[in-house]
Amino acid sequence: MELRIIYEDKSIIVLHKPAGIATQTKKVGEQDLFSMVKNHLSGGYVGLINRLDQPVEGIVLMAKSSGMAAKLNKQLTDGAIEKCYRATSYISNHHSGVITDSYVRLTDYMYVDKHTNLSRLCDKSYSIAKEAQLDYRMTDIRMERDYSIADLDIRLITGRHHQIRLQLSGAGMPILGDLKYGSEESMAYSASHGIHRVKLCAYKLKFSHPATDMDMLFTI
Repeated sequence: MELRIIYEDKSIIVLHKPAGIATQTKKVGEQDLFSMVKNHLSGGYVGLINRLDQPVEGIVLMAKSSGMAAKLNKQLTDGAIEKCYRATSYISNHHSGVITDSYVRLTDYMYVDKHTNLSRLCDKSYSIAKEAQLDYRMTDIRMERDYSIADLDIRLITGRHHQIRLQLSGAGMPILGDLKYGSEESMAYSASHGIHRVKLCAYKLKFSHPATDMDMLFTI
């Protein structure tokens, strides 16, 4: 696979990660985006700023020095990096979907089950619970007799493990093609319609350039 470089300068590199390739992996012999960038830079420093799940397509940002990585990671911690996603979800009949320009805030608490590498929703009082927040709005919805298929625009507020997939599933809107967090109905629909990849894409990334402070906006 060839690198799909969207932008590159002496400080950063912005890439379009296809679905199916890991952002970074410890599995021996498995290709990942991080290693490909490392080869592209002839073994120079690579700082990974944002990660995407292996089945998710989208924009990934990396830094070329520890100083630039530190500045970008501070933006990430401060919530100054805007990350937006598109998703297509299965909605059962009992869920009322509304197409609107206004965003709805989802707030949950979750933890990572280290035995299964799956994230779980939990009560706020759970000792290892972490708050998870995102905003979403429906941009299109196709109503059927027993279900609906909706296109969602998502702004990620926090960056938890499998957060979008888990939160949307917990809200009754599992993403099509998701075999980890999908419902029986969404997985059956995906199988019958030949959907074999998670219908989730990180389509927009906005941040300040760590060297120049210029606003940087990338979309796919």
